[in-house]
Amino acid sequence: MIPTPVRRGALLASGLAAAGAMTLTALPAASAAPSPEPASQLTAVGAKTPARDVIICELKVHDPHYSHHAHAKNQSVVNVVADITCTKPVARLTIRVRLWKNGRAYKTSAQVSKAGKAYLRQNAAGPCVAKQTYRGEAWVYVKPPPGHQPPSGKTHIYGDSVKIPSCKKR
Repeated sequence: MIPTPVRRGALLASGLAAAGAMTLTALPAASAAPSPEPASQLTAVGAKTPARDVIICELKVHDPHYSHHAHAKNQSVVNVVADITCTKPVARLTIRVRLWKNGRAYKTSAQVSKAGKAYLRQNAAGPCVAKQTYRGEAWVYVKPPPGHQPPSGKTHIYGDSVKIPSCKKR
């Protein structure tokens, strides 16, 4: 099942929410951290534990950009990065990223999973075509440690569209 896209400032109820134990929101641009990227937040609460045991995970899709790393290898590549950051390590983090070009799926990353971590990053990259509009998309699955509710959660967001004027290092 592919999750419904979350737009900046939108609020959605997760199918995994149980009696309000989990909130899943897209942060409005005005209340987001200094980063301008769209973000989605997942909150897991420990069962019968103090409020300090709340784990908040934030998913960000960064703007697509011409890859300077690939340029150094004489390659012309557009890259988009997404990352998930949690306030504490979780049982499992999983992420997948897609690069869109002119409104069509262009390149999709492999799914990456890590256990016992609070941060995970992935990217999708494809050949650069000048004067095109690119956009990133990310899916994430979070499994909190035992004793937290809900037992897992997932979300999906799009980043901003960016026009890449040329496939050259600036």
